[in-house]
Amino acid sequence: MTGLFQDLRYGLRALCKSSGFTIVVVGTLALGIGATTTVFSVLKAVILNPLPYKDAERIAVLWTDNAKQNLHEERTSYPNFDDWRKQATTFADMAFCSAFTVNLTAGDEPERIVAGRSSANLFGLMGVQPVLGRAFTNEEEERGERLVMLSYRLWQRRFGSSRDIIGKSLEIDGARAVIVGIMPPTFQLPTKDTELWEPLTLFPNWNALKAKRDTPSGFVIGRLRPHVAFAQAQADMNVIGSGLAREHPQLAASQDFFGFRANLEPLQNYVIGRQVRVALWLLFGAVVLVLLIASTNVAGLLLSRGWGRAQELAIRSVLGATKTRIVRQLLTESILLFLISGVCGIALAFAGERLMILIAPAEIPRMNETAIDGGVFAFGLGLSFVVALAFGIAPSLRLSSADPQSALKESGRGHSGAPAVLRFRSLLVASEFAVAVILVTGAGLLIRSFLFVEGVDPGFKPDHVLTVRVVQSKSKPEAQWVDFYNQSLERLRHIAGVKAAGAIDNFFFRSYPDEAVVVEGRPSLPPGSSLAQVTDDGISPGYLEAAGVPLRRGRFLTEQDGPASPRTAVINATMARRFWPDGDPVGRRFKFAYQRTGDSWTTVVGVVGDMRRDDLTKEPVSEIFLPLSQHPARGMDIVVRTSGDPHALATEVREVMRSVDRTAPLFNVSTLEESLREQLAPRRFQLSLLSLFAALALILSAVGIYGLLQYSITQRTHEMGIRIALGAGQTDIVRLVLGQGTRLALIGITIGVAVALATSHALATSLYGVRPTDPVTFGGVSLLLTGVALLASYLPARRASRVEPLVALRYE
Repeated sequence: MTGLFQDLRYGLRALCKSSGFTIVVVGTLALGIGATTTVFSVLKAVILNPLPYKDAERIAVLWTDNAKQNLHEERTSYPNFDDWRKQATTFADMAFCSAFTVNLTAGDEPERIVAGRSSANLFGLMGVQPVLGRAFTNEEEERGERLVMLSYRLWQRRFGSSRDIIGKSLEIDGARAVIVGIMPPTFQLPTKDTELWEPLTLFPNWNALKAKRDTPSGFVIGRLRPHVAFAQAQADMNVIGSGLAREHPQLAASQDFFGFRANLEPLQNYVIGRQVRVALWLLFGAVVLVLLIASTNVAGLLLSRGWGRAQELAIRSVLGATKTRIVRQLLTESILLFLISGVCGIALAFAGERLMILIAPAEIPRMNETAIDGGVFAFGLGLSFVVALAFGIAPSLRLSSADPQSALKESGRGHSGAPAVLRFRSLLVASEFAVAVILVTGAGLLIRSFLFVEGVDPGFKPDHVLTVRVVQSKSKPEAQWVDFYNQSLERLRHIAGVKAAGAIDNFFFRSYPDEAVVVEGRPSLPPGSSLAQVTDDGISPGYLEAAGVPLRRGRFLTEQDGPASPRTAVINATMARRFWPDGDPVGRRFKFAYQRTGDSWTTVVGVVGDMRRDDLTKEPVSEIFLPLSQHPARGMDIVVRTSGDPHALATEVREVMRSVDRTAPLFNVSTLEESLREQLAPRRFQLSLLSLFAALALILSAVGIYGLLQYSITQRTHEMGIRIALGAGQTDIVRLVLGQGTRLALIGITIGVAVALATSHALATSLYGVRPTDPVTFGGVSLLLTGVALLASYLPARRASRVEPLVALRYE
């Protein structure tokens, strides 16, 4: 310990004496360690921390495996769930649940929220108890009692955390329900936005629904028995699914039926989502590569500084210091330097963590749990120690192996160790460029992909459009729904600055097309065929004009397409191509497959352009737009096109709509441009961070090659003087130095391109319009890094070309 304290004291004095060197090293490492610790804090909060449920690693989500339509995460029916629960031997318990939206209609301001219906055993299965009151029981669920449990957020927001709320009633969609409990803030099922929970039996037409095996109405959460692996449970469910298929052969043979087999997914994977998980691990890998480059630079600096102390180390050796003692002294200094950098990096991570929370998209769950806690602090310090050992031991061993006699003979005028230093640092610089290629290539692929996505034509004009979501109460008849929307739209069109207004079921949808149609005069397509699947929406007159959707043929829907008029529809171009590839669809007729009887033919009156309403990266699906009066919908998106800033009319639009019905909640007030930006937020988040890390990699690589060449010029000053004295011109010297830097860069770039080609498939799910092996990106990155190497080499090259021969010849 005495020797260790001596090494620490000496190391601190040495670092203070070389303050410039210390500041450069600490700044470089603190940046790398701080960025790595910041991303790790997010990774820990979102992925690594266990979910706040009892033995969460044994909880699974069970989806229906709809192999017929290649959909492996489908909802299931209650009869399927009931059979799974009764026959599964690998599960201790199973619960059924579903998410939906409701109106809280009591109070001055109605509100639209996400609610959950579940079997009463869900809360016990999860090992969660209410923080106030109780959960509803199995008996209350069977009786269908109108009971409700509130989320912690809703309790705080709407009731001011009042403890007297238990036993009071809440008006949900016009019906009263008694509040029996308040759930803890960590309970976020079926979705993270769920605000209240009701018994499963409050489903509309529950008695019919629980008997219909072909009606998917929810998904299943199960708890595995102790010591049962997921693979074992999956095999158990496969056997059960095969048995149910044999028991119900007609359903199993039907193309419309979704299936009997279950796909298991760990609850944590369901909560986090695959895309978020992949994106965060990619970012963590990228920031580790940045730290690797920073540490490589520091290793080179430590080696160069050590050779500058060759005479000191030689004297130590002559005076009796063993090789082990010298290695320990050098390694102690390195560890001390890295630990100081680690503390500074953790301090930077506190600011980085807050910044990550601010810029992260809402799709990342548990992001608000991100914090620099004890685990993250230990990670930062541990990382510093590991990096110190990994990148400090090689320079220490190299320096300790120097010949003391040679070092003392050189008397500080240069030393024989310089070529070894140059070779080692050259290896480090080539490695830096290889790592930089991997990072910059990843960022380049994402940038090109993002530009492709931004360049996609959505099929509508998002500028100057305000949208408002409204959902009418279930207790009102359909005629009142239609009347409300017609009155609201009529009043909105009279607001100064409004050019057009309309309504649609859902402007943006995220559901797979689930309706099948039959075209008059044509053979029916197989019901399971993707070509037969369409999605349909009710729209008001004026919606397509307000959204800026181009008319290709025929006409838009008008007021004349009323409830007593013949059935009419407007379709999109994709449906026109698929169902009428050889002619004009206007005037042609179709019917939905479920309309088996009666005169239910619908006439196509117009064809409009395709809209990418699901996702800009997905191809348009077949769409049918039906008159709102013939296809009433309770919830609608109001679309208002303005001549100026749509935000300026938001308040007036809300007031006009509330004047028609004050009980209807208005929410999701936004512009179409903001909605599109929100869709791209996860891509933008990943792109921004990876581009930042790539830029840091470029800068650090440039600094590395600059430092190497600067050191090389210093060691070769005598040689440069001789070359100039013998007639070499400035251009010859510049070419010599640039060639040295470029060769190292090209070696690193070649290795980096090979590794990037082998690993770029990890980005495949994040790319659109560009392949992971895109030659344009790889070629551009190679040219960019070559240019960076030339630029970083130019300043040392100029310095070398200006060496005075007489001064250089006296140098040694």
